[in-house]
Formats: sequence, structure tokens, C-alpha cells
Amino acid sequence: MMGASEQRTAEQIADELGEKDLAKDKIIHIASQCGLEFINALFEQTMRVEEGGGLMVKDRSRRRTPGGVFFYLVKERLKEEQRFEDLDRLFPPQPREQPQHQPPPLVPRMRPRPRVGVGALPSSQPAQPQPRRTATESAFQQEASSRRMGPLDQHQAIETIRMTLGDTCYKVSASVGTRTMTARFLFPDIAGPQYAQVMETLKAQTGWDIVVHPLPHQGKLAEVARQVLPPSLLILGDPSIHQNDRMVTIRCHGDLDEPAWLQSQETFQATTGWTLCVKLVS
Repeated sequence: MMGASEQRTAEQIADELGEKDLAKDKIIHIASQCGLEFINALFEQTMRVEEGGGLMVKDRSRRRTPGGVFFYLVKERLKEEQRFEDLDRLFPPQPREQPQHQPPPLVPRMRPRPRVGVGALPSSQPAQPQPRRTATESAFQQEASSRRMGPLDQHQAIETIRMTLGDTCYKVSASVGTRTMTARFLFPDIAGPQYAQVMETLKAQTGWDIVVHPLPHQGKLAEVARQVLPPSLLILGDPSIHQNDRMVTIRCHGDLDEPAWLQSQETFQATTGWTLCVKLVS
């Protein structure tokens, strides 16, 4: 059972997504079943998808609404975590409606085959039935057809790149004039080399050039800086970010334990690719 504060938060998320009535009630129900941390994380992911150009429906005929993106991400997360009971409870499968009176199946009239004597050649061979394509063959032919039609459009390319790179890439923007996609990673100095080969593959798949924005996410950079500091230090004010030096400086008060501080610097460097410095204030 959710408290009043949690319900207000879920209602605010529904309002931000533009959902009302039954859809709003469903978002509140998801919050009560899965928790606020769950829906907050997926709400933030929905906003990143929207910033990157949104998400198309399955047949690519239109873009999903922000609420539609949210519900899609909820389903995918529940599948990923193998929470199938929650999935069925929150999104019960809809039974297909059957007509009350089923018409009798049509039985095609069979034509008699012409008799052919031993050693005789028929004037024409009967047409052979064509084998049905499997789902894999159909998907392959659709993909091949898409390649023949040329590169993906802007929204399709952004969706493909975002879904492939995952949460570490928080935004993808397009420059239509140069047919270039810019991928913004939380920490590009780390993610850029890791995803270099993946982005080459995406370049071939989408028909767009892909470049990495050189600057990290400043909010996440400051967040990691606070997290890795030794507990003996009291942080004073917000971290200072020096882009030219690729360095973050934090003013602190307390005792600086050298082994713990060296470990903090190494962790920060390995996570972000940047340098962490501390200024002690007496």
C-alpha cells in the first residue's frame, strides 16, 4: 500500500508523461507493485529516449507517445528481470475475440492429375507448391529490402543507436545536413574506446556517421566525485569542473588519509577518465 507522498509522486510522473484517466491509474498501480525507485528509473529513461528523438511503434507508422514509451520500457524491464508474474498482472494478455458462429472451412476442389504412361513425357509439368517462408526468412528479406531502400531516416537511426548503446549513452542528436549522429556518453573517455567497434557497425547499419561528444555529463561527474571521497572528508560546496584540464576539484574539511585518497583517485579515473583533486580547508 502506497503512502500519500508516494502516490503524489506517481501522479506527478503520470502528469509529466501526459497520461490521464485509466493510463494514469495504471502508472500509479505500477508504482504500488514495483516501487517508486523502479518507475523513477524508467521515467528518466523515457525522458532520455524522448530527448533522443522518441521511439517508433512496431510497424514504424508513427512515434510512440511519452506514456507509450514508458509502458514499453516497463514491459521490457520486467521481461529482462524475468518478473513474468508482475508482467501478466500489470499487463494481462488480451484474449482474441472469436466469432460466435464459425463458418465451415472451404475445401478446395481437387483437379485430377493427367495420367502419364511409362516412359512418356508430359507436355507440361504441374505447378509445384511454393514453400512458406519462416519468420526468420521473412525478417531477413525485410532487412535486405530495407538495405536496398537506402539508409535509415533520422528517427529510425536514433532509435537504433540508443537501443544498441544502452543507458551509458544518455542522448543522441542528429545533424541532417551532414548526416551525422552525435552520441553523448556519461563518460566518453571511457565509453568511446569501449564502443568504437560497435559504432562502426552502427554506422554501416544506419547509413549515418557517428561521432562521440567529447564532454562528460557534468551532473554524473560531480556525483561520482562525491561518492568516491573517503568518509573522513566533509565536502564543502559543489565540485568545480575544469574542462580544459579534464579535472574535478572539491573543497573539503577533515583528515586526508593518503592510502584511502589514492584509492579514491584511482576509482574516479577508472570510472570517468578524469582526474580528481581535493583542496583542504581548515
